[in-house]
Amino acid sequence: MATSEFRWTNKAAVSAVNYDAVKKVCLFIEGDAKRLAPVDTGNLRNSLRTDMKTGPADMRQEGTVGTNVEYAVFQEYGARNMQGTPFLGPALEQARRRFG
Repeated sequence: MATSEFRWTNKAAVSAVNYDAVKKVCLFIEGDAKRLAPVDTGNLRNSLRTDMKTGPADMRQEGTVGTNVEYAVFQEYGARNMQGTPFLGPALEQARRRFG
């Protein structure tokens, strides 16, 4: 009886490639968000950062793009008397179109 077998012998190398891919996409989103962010003082644009939550050797890769500026949510979605100027959402959508 024939058997088939799949072995994943070099997990670290694959994880490192995945890490690089996730980081590349996050940096793309960060750059696009910076380009789209509304600018008054430049504080919001300059605060946008990519943070890799996992390392190259981890099996699952996770990265985030965001800001610690408190008013960013109002810029993105608006407020009662203010229309939003989305910058993160459109940057994410552009990355989805480009990277799938």
